Amino acid sequence: MTRMRTRHWMILGALVAGPAGAGPLTGAITDGQASLHLNLRFEQAEQQGREDADALTLRPRLGYRTGNWQHLDAFAEFEGVYAIGGDDGYNSGPSFLNATNGNTRFATIADPTGDQMNRAWLRYRGLPATTLKIGRQRLILDNARFVGNVGWRQNEQTFDAVSLVSQPLPDLTLTYAYLWRQNFIFFNDNRMKSHLVNARWQAHPMLALTGFAYLVDFDREANGTRAPGAPDHRVLGMRATGALHRLRYELAYAEQSDYGEAPTTVDADYWQVQLSLPGLPVTPTLGYEVLGGDGTYGFRFPLATNHAFQGWADVFIATPPDGVVDRYMKLSADAGPVRLTAAFHDLRADHGHTDYGREIDVSVAASVTEHLGLLVKFADYRAEGFAADTRRLWLQATFAFE
Repeated sequence: MTRMRTRHWMILGALVAGPAGAGPLTGAITDGQASLHLNLRFEQAEQQGREDADALTLRPRLGYRTGNWQHLDAFAEFEGVYAIGGDDGYNSGPSFLNATNGNTRFATIADPTGDQMNRAWLRYRGLPATTLKIGRQRLILDNARFVGNVGWRQNEQTFDAVSLVSQPLPDLTLTYAYLWRQNFIFFNDNRMKSHLVNARWQAHPMLALTGFAYLVDFDREANGTRAPGAPDHRVLGMRATGALHRLRYELAYAEQSDYGEAPTTVDADYWQVQLSLPGLPVTPTLGYEVLGGDGTYGFRFPLATNHAFQGWADVFIATPPDGVVDRYMKLSADAGPVRLTAAFHDLRADHGHTDYGREIDVSVAASVTEHLGLLVKFADYRAEGFAADTRRLWLQATFAFE
């Protein structure tokens, strides 16, 4: 009996220590690296027809990534969003969600308070040029137009998923992810059974081609709150990016159709053309983006980082049934550690060509130190036959250490 117990302890010790040459498991856990992110933001919002709103919120994130053990490592990150002075002066989101404050008489500032495990994943990198990750994770594909982390909001979007990224050839990157839960910005979770496939081929130094297929299937039977206005759907598309001498280009096309339990009315096209000329003192960008609509259904992006597109005032987070045509111009410049950005959007309907209005966006971002950044940001949407005049101002300080 004594010899048997001794053998059991020897086997357990071998498992913890790993094979010869590998660091012990306990060492991998204790020799990891902590990370700390603090984001302090003041936001002021004016929406015609509602009371003016303001919110001062603090978002701390505290994480820890282990060291490597037999090609495995793990990461866990806690996140909280807290309203300094209370959340009585703004509407934090849709009133039917438990985490939001229900102050619907105020303009919306989509930063409800709460805390949660933001990310918690296990990663394996023991296969050649391949990374396998399982757990709660951040997913950003391409320019985040279809799949992103909504990184602007205090509570970012993450997914409970298994993801696989492989580079079988030097110029080919394949990504697959299976998603079973969307952890959305309002501290609500939407259960799903969704498949994401993305293939990027660097065909030439001046041309990269990406093909993608996103099969999004929300679970209607789940206890979680289903994303409002986000039916099941399938997106098939292609994207081309590159440069012709100094001219940089982005071209994209996608088709959205019914999938799962969606009605056949889920049917719309998307396309984008964007040209920019970097290398000048001020970089100009011209773009034309179309979210197709037929008066019944407009192309939707329930997994995307929508704040980055069609204006920072967030008027078009949900696509109108008539769709959106966005003709935009951007200017950006760097002055040492300071980056200046300005944008103009001319917004119209795709179906019926209703004039939606205009928006001007301006931001000034400064890297004060390696760990501290400051931001001033402003958006002014002037309605024309759609929605309501909306203005937003942000003052933000970010401290990051990892």
